[in-house]
Amino acid sequence: MKSFPLKALAKISCIIENRMKLGKSFLKKSFSGIVIKEYLHLERQEGEIVAREGVPVKIKLKTDILQGEERDTFELIVFGRYYQKKHSSYLIYNEVIDSGTINTTVKWGEMEAQITRRGALNMKLSFLREGRKNGSYETEIGTFLLETYTQKMTFHWNEMEKSGIADLKYKLFMEQIEVGTYHLSFEFKEDPKI
Repeated sequence: MKSFPLKALAKISCIIENRMKLGKSFLKKSFSGIVIKEYLHLERQEGEIVAREGVPVKIKLKTDILQGEERDTFELIVFGRYYQKKHSSYLIYNEVIDSGTINTTVKWGEMEAQITRRGALNMKLSFLREGRKNGSYETEIGTFLLETYTQKMTFHWNEMEKSGIADLKYKLFMEQIEVGTYHLSFEFKEDPKI
């Protein structure tokens, strides 16, 4: 189990205490340390306005990363919203990390998908079914060019059960160097308690 410095744990406790007054928080211990994910009614936060429309959902995200011979698996649980607009479907949720909040939007279309993360981390990944798309990753030292090669992209929403699944497998390149193969599996279901 990864241990956190006392200062980081104090900050996490303060965040949880403050956020519990506003919404629901979820604390999960994992083999890689403490992961905190929260749902904050998806309203104005740190200058960002996040949609209030749609179905409140509990989202389970499993990420498999293969880099050479090494494989890592991470599982997260977050609360957010699912909605449809025109010909696209959206999952919107917030993540809290040590350096702040990340507002994440996952957009699914028939042939394309996109993951946009804004806040403490700024990244845009675009996906084309069985094709290549460019993206970006912003850091303090500059913006890096990302590229994805999508190997698998599926999405399904069951309106009667108010639940869905999404699967995305892709090779990720940073500045034309292969970083690894990523497999994201989303399961999301209406949670009326949110």
